[in-house]
Amino acid sequence: MNFFKPTKEKKEFDLNTTIEYTLSIIKPLYKNNIEIIYDNSNVLRMTGFENALGQAIINILNNAKDILIENNITNKKVIITATKKDNTITLLIEDNAGGISEDIIDKIFDPYFTTKETQGTGLGLYMSQIIIHKYCNGTLKVFNTKNGALFEIILPTEERENN
Repeated sequence: MNFFKPTKEKKEFDLNTTIEYTLSIIKPLYKNNIEIIYDNSNVLRMTGFENALGQAIINILNNAKDILIENNITNKKVIITATKKDNTITLLIEDNAGGISEDIIDKIFDPYFTTKETQGTGLGLYMSQIIIHKYCNGTLKVFNTKNGALFEIILPTEERENN
């Protein structure tokens, strides 16, 4: 429960611990034989709002789960990688669900945009982008790969002014 409590102050934290905790929350929802692969061998310390970042990651992982199930993918996978270069951490979350239609890829971060007819509010990815930009001073982008959708989160390791 503490993970979802908003914090008012930025703090230094280990991104690996945050991702591992996030995965422990989401794995029970990842039924249907969805494999999550995460290499946590890098030391990834940063300053920011840990709980907010964890919520943004959960939103992305929930969408990946939903589309993997909806598209009836045989070997469902989500691959998470995190690397640090200089004062920047790059977090990549990729699924193998076939990608996002080019017709809508530019709209998925818009408020109230959803492809889920009855259960979606269209706020998950919108809020994730707000969290990453406003609270983490980072960027969130999405690309299609040969396998599926790739969400790229770029985060500063140290506090900086928000543009």
